Amino acid sequence: MSVRPYIRYGLNLAGFNVLNYFSRNADNVLVGWRFGGAALGYYSKAYSLLMLPLSQINSPMTKIMLPALSRLQDDPQAYKIVYLKSVTVVLALGFPIVGWLMALNEEVILLILGNQWIGSIAIYKALMPAAFVSALNVTTGWVYLSLGTTDRQLKWTLFAAPLNVLAMWIGSRWGAVGVAYGISVAFVLLRWPYYSYTFRGTLIRCSDVFRVVFRALFSVLCAAFLVLLFKSVIGGELLIFRVCLYTVVYVISLLFVDVCSFRGEGLVKPLGDVWYRIRN
Repeated sequence: MSVRPYIRYGLNLAGFNVLNYFSRNADNVLVGWRFGGAALGYYSKAYSLLMLPLSQINSPMTKIMLPALSRLQDDPQAYKIVYLKSVTVVLALGFPIVGWLMALNEEVILLILGNQWIGSIAIYKALMPAAFVSALNVTTGWVYLSLGTTDRQLKWTLFAAPLNVLAMWIGSRWGAVGVAYGISVAFVLLRWPYYSYTFRGTLIRCSDVFRVVFRALFSVLCAAFLVLLFKSVIGGELLIFRVCLYTVVYVISLLFVDVCSFRGEGLVKPLGDVWYRIRN
């Protein structure tokens, strides 16, 4: 048996990881070079605080789902079903965290980092759209890795990485906050072509994924909106109450989406289905 396919798989994956690393760290280089160490400190703190919770979800989910999807690569219909259920689980876990961080952005910065990091708040807000996108990004990597199409993953990165860096550079005209907005804009604008390219050759459609995204996003935004409205009317006090309000409204919205789902399967049932597959 030839080992060439495995070597190509590994080389393409290595190339992707190298390009992705430099693309993901170009913002730190740009902020530090153009605006100095203080701005870089604010920027890196905001970025790491926002993305850290997502990495704690994505890493173990990848270890679980990658082998499961790899075993289904010869059964496209089963692959699609399991993939969409796993996307639902990732969103049901990741989106509420991002929404909570969005609704309580100032409190999170001041409570965890302290008053000396107040300069990170504006950057933190600017990165919110990128955080929502990043909550789903890990699932596209599962497709490339489980189907052995790392060559296509590398080709996309060769196309997208320069655009991401360009967006950062354009945004840098408005300081470190502009760099953050540049990342968010690039992430959002490239999502549809990225997913369309990723799912080409499979039974998965962009509309399938975005239907799941809409359901999760609806629940999160309802909860975040009411918390922000409560804050604007009542003031900045009662933090614990706002956390409880966010949780209650999110759960109610989630159940509402499940009840109204026209396909009879919303966001709650896939959690149990994926857990059943993991246990069996």
